[in-house]
Amino acid sequence: MRSLTTIIITIAGALFLTSCSTNPLSSKTEDKAKVEVTPESVGTIAFQSIGEEQAAENLLAMGNPAPVNLLDQSTMPQFSVDAQQALEKKSATNGFNIDTVDGKVRITSSTPVLFGTRYDTIEVVMDATVFDGIEGNESVIGLHGSTVHTNGTIDYYIVEDRDGDDVLNGKSAPQKAALLIHTVYTKSVVGHPAGESTILFFEVGAGDDNDFGDETDTAAKADNLIYSASWIKMRSDDTLAYAFYEDADGDGVIAATGEGTVDVRFYEKGNPLKPFVEYEKASLCVERDGEGKERTARFTAEEKFITGRLNRLWVVDATGDSTISSGEIALVHFATNSPAAADSETTAQAVFTIDPGENLGDVSDNLLKELLLAKSFRFGTLDSLAFHCTFDPAVPHGEKPTAGSFELTATYSNGQTATLVGTFSTNVIEATYTGPEGNVTEVTLREGESNS
Repeated sequence: MRSLTTIIITIAGALFLTSCSTNPLSSKTEDKAKVEVTPESVGTIAFQSIGEEQAAENLLAMGNPAPVNLLDQSTMPQFSVDAQQALEKKSATNGFNIDTVDGKVRITSSTPVLFGTRYDTIEVVMDATVFDGIEGNESVIGLHGSTVHTNGTIDYYIVEDRDGDDVLNGKSAPQKAALLIHTVYTKSVVGHPAGESTILFFEVGAGDDNDFGDETDTAAKADNLIYSASWIKMRSDDTLAYAFYEDADGDGVIAATGEGTVDVRFYEKGNPLKPFVEYEKASLCVERDGEGKERTARFTAEEKFITGRLNRLWVVDATGDSTISSGEIALVHFATNSPAAADSETTAQAVFTIDPGENLGDVSDNLLKELLLAKSFRFGTLDSLAFHCTFDPAVPHGEKPTAGSFELTATYSNGQTATLVGTFSTNVIEATYTGPEGNVTEVTLREGESNS
């Protein structure tokens, strides 16, 4: 299930809308007194609107901020050599401490590792198994420790029982445990300033063999289960990012050797690579079949800029259902609004009708069939526009539209309205123009030219 942590959603967008996504302020500043409504001016708007599909996969591209190998980190920590030798009643090379606390045997050890020191504490039941001479038959009831790295990073871990028998290696199946890993950065390292920390939390099961194994025990790990997973990045008490993985199909499992369906939610704010963005968040559903093949079946997203502009994206099928089954047409909705007085664009709504192919999360085989667009402006020559375009043929991912039909209504800031209805091919529009006075003209317009 590793790919669940590497999903990058790039569903839909528009060149004419990029001011809403890559820049928090649009910048149309034309003087209202210079408004001139002509077939050519309306044609320019039509060409711009047709070209809005060009940035379709870049409008709201959001990547899960969690580590790409997050789910792989759900394996139980590997004991240090000293702690393992003590547990198996062997003599350790570097020594360890054993004492008894409240009827428990506690084994503690510290072991040098590459660029740091590893500390482990294992607690076992104080019973006859501790003294019977049989290796590794003790009931482990607690496990925690840390690794202190020379670069100032400290990894803390703790493992607790979750199946109710209070034993981590109980004999009755199924065994279930919680694993928490807390990483603290006391000094700045690549990608993590001093004072930052991350928390990983998993609920895991040992599977049919009732053996959790560890990172070196591939056979034992093969049937392990992950019931839930989460990742949080913080600075002091401030949450900077998170990712939550939850069961979506009712079987209680988010990752296993077989099929399953997982809900993923993630959030990020204060990304230094996106200085205008206040936060981004998304929710998606990923389906996985018995062969490990995955597809995104549901997706919504939101981003807010420091200026107050809010962008939202959601996907439904033709019936309004938010789950997109294989072979269904998807309607990708985008909406934005801005309260900023300096922003000329007040609102924009767009609906992209696409054939997403087999996987909503993979844009490589997308086909854009239709575009609906509505915009309103705070200032500039335009007050609002409404645009509907059908692409024939449908536009493959990464390509420009070659032909289709459209309807455009443009309302200017001086109150005048004009329409253009017709067809287009590469750089050419043939349409019926209806001007503000009701005058009707058949026009042929070429992109970049000033006459009909």
